[in-house]
Amino acid sequence: MNLGSVVNSNRDDGGPSVSADGHLLFFHSNRLGGLGAADLYVSRRDDPNDDFGWGPPINLGPLVNTTAGERGPEYFAGADGSAPTLYFNRGDLAAFQADLYAAPISRNGEVLGPAVVVAELSAPGANDAGASVRADGREFVFLSGRAGTFGPGVSIGPGDAWVSTRRSVRDAWSTPE
Repeated sequence: MNLGSVVNSNRDDGGPSVSADGHLLFFHSNRLGGLGAADLYVSRRDDPNDDFGWGPPINLGPLVNTTAGERGPEYFAGADGSAPTLYFNRGDLAAFQADLYAAPISRNGEVLGPAVVVAELSAPGANDAGASVRADGREFVFLSGRAGTFGPGVSIGPGDAWVSTRRSVRDAWSTPE
């Protein structure tokens, strides 16, 4: 079912990611009033069982959004009490210049600090996008057209699926394979 005009705009709204508790919906949009090519937004609802209870989307602001364009949000809140993180890609997909970023974020979807590139997951000259973090926060799957990709990234497509792991949510990510 369409979420309706409370969440959707007449522009490109996509890449939805719902928090594990069902209260937060993150997505990207190029709706009017944003900072760049596409910005990240959050919509909240009180009742995670109310499919149409979403509130108006809120732009995550300049600590996350830039003129470069942000897409593909993935919210991770560890069950171990670790600080939540919002992963996403930033950059020009058409120019193969998208990298993966992470920003500290609260459990109610408020950005707590600036987004930083996740250097161990981002390859120069390749699109790195489509973040997906396992529920325990120890595995990161994403798409990339980096060296070693079996098939070329087509058009603005990133290429192949890659994986990175870590021992705990406080450790750095391994070299992607």
